[in-house]
Amino acid sequence: MRTELTTQETDFLKNQCSIDQNDVNVILKLSEQTRMNLLAWIDKRDCNLLHSFKVSRNYYRQLQYGKPIPLAPAGWSIDYLTDEDYRRYTDISDKAPW
Repeated sequence: MRTELTTQETDFLKNQCSIDQNDVNVILKLSEQTRMNLLAWIDKRDCNLLHSFKVSRNYYRQLQYGKPIPLAPAGWSIDYLTDEDYRRYTDISDKAPW
């Protein structure tokens, strides 16, 4: 199992795909299958393949305690949340004003 991304992979994600550094750091913390998929897509150097990851992480960052839950974007997947992110997501969802 890989413990870090190469400099070239990180540069590709940040500079060509405009993926936030915090989200780049999350990649290796995801489930094995999700991580393997992302690494394969990164190897192909195609930002379009990473669209679902990017919109899911952007959506997750929008979630706030005590605020209504925004509509999830197309491509949203909990697969791109770490275990800690998922616990926070469910906690926010459970306490959201509906």
